[in-house]
Amino acid sequence: MTIKKGNQQLTTDEIEDIHTFMDQFKPLLQQLKIKAAHHDNWWAVFSL
Repeated sequence: MTIKKGNQQLTTDEIEDIHTFMDQFKPLLQQLKIKAAHHDNWWAVFSL
């Protein structure tokens, strides 16, 4: 996957790739949020 320079428009395929990529990470992010919420020092996770 190439990074676009300037304000070039993303192609439909590239946008699709980004959405797929994000969808794969959503469950992981949810897990991290849940773990962080149950952790006494949850703020420490984000201040590393």
